[in-house]
Amino acid sequence: MGDLEMWQILVSIGFLLVIAEAFTAGFFALPAGLAFLATAFWAPFIESNTTLGMLLSAHLIASYLLTHRVIKPRFAVRKIDTAAQGMLGKEAVVTTAIEPHSNQGYVKLYADHWAAHAERTIEVGERVKILSVEGNRVFVERV
Repeated sequence: MGDLEMWQILVSIGFLLVIAEAFTAGFFALPAGLAFLATAFWAPFIESNTTLGMLLSAHLIASYLLTHRVIKPRFAVRKIDTAAQGMLGKEAVVTTAIEPHSNQGYVKLYADHWAAHAERTIEVGERVKILSVEGNRVFVERV
């Protein structure tokens, strides 16, 4: 086993960092691993270790910017609204007339029927907008 060349060292470090990413969170090791691999590609053509170090630095900066500004946001966990939050502002159809002081009105949103309350009488078939949700009751107004 002879002396290792610089490109072999860079490839080894790059692969170790890429593998390490599987055991870490937050896209920390992957960009560094990719930077080391990219630098290893150019290492056989560059004699100066100083130039190689500057190239590695440039690859590190570029790979961190790429992963943290472009790739990572695509894998970020998006906030998922609850069913109630997702209903706010949606339009529904009245299936049972809504009387202001009665608990008998119902609306249909998608395939679900919801008990509804409104400040004014709203007849069957009219479209309403969902203003708020309290438990299993929605508060609506005529569109």
